[in-house]
Amino acid sequence: IITSLPYIGAVEVKKEFSGLVVLTVTETNPAFYTTAPGGFVLFDASGKVVEYPATVLPEGCVEVKGLTNISTKPGYALQSMENEKFYLFLELSSLCNQASIGTVNGMDLSDLYDIRVVIDDAFILSFGNSENLENKLAIASQIMLREGESAVGNMKLIDLSYGNEAFVRDVTHTTAVAVTDGTGEPTSDPSGETNDASDENDEDKQDEESNETVADTTVLTAEG
Repeated sequence: IITSLPYIGAVEVKKEFSGLVVLTVTETNPAFYTTAPGGFVLFDASGKVVEYPATVLPEGCVEVKGLTNISTKPGYALQSMENEKFYLFLELSSLCNQASIGTVNGMDLSDLYDIRVVIDDAFILSFGNSENLENKLAIASQIMLREGESAVGNMKLIDLSYGNEAFVRDVTHTTAVAVTDGTGEPTSDPSGETNDASDENDEDKQDEESNETVADTTVLTAEG
């Protein structure tokens, strides 16, 4: 039943004294998604594929980047437990849920030495590798409680890759958008004309656009 009906999460079978068999069915819903050729792959917190290909994302569905060699067959696991990234996804999502640190808005497992999770669209948790995830989350939780109000409208990166130390950075992202003139060549403005003054300052602009506003704070332990 669980594999043939992907949106069924669990089935409990009980037989009463009268001989009546009672089935209790629990529904599951997509909580995460990743991309595959043909559309989105929606899967639940246990890693079971509930829908593919999907063209519309359910509200609150969280993107998980970096999963490769995935199975897209609805009703079956996205990957085997032997897959390191899939096991890490299950562990990390469970720990975030247990820690009650906020809403997970995104997860990036592309680089296993630079694991990242976005919380409440306000904090980027940079774990480094997968060692001591529980301890790192405890430290992050303390920092987020302290930095909560100041993070509104100002994304903060919490670097947890140093073991028992954490560094907080105020991160300001500026994205340069290239406008094409129809020939495929980028121009300095939508009209297709080149602004000489702008060209002269290109290097300065690139420096400004790639700059991060940094304010480092060191936290020695979760209690610190």
